[in-house]
Amino acid sequence: MEEEENLTDFELALMFIKQHVDNNPYAATKEQIDLLNHNQKIHEEVKKKFKD
Repeated sequence: MEEEENLTDFELALMFIKQHVDNNPYAATKEQIDLLNHNQKIHEEVKKKFKD
């Protein structure tokens, strides 16, 4: 729970969108799905850079 307190507004918004898409994927917009996919791609690239 302490980790959630340190999140930025953007990170909280991403969490909200992810929760919305997970709970009701048919109500998700293309933009929401694109945003989540882009965010996932960024996380993978960062993880790869720190791994090397």
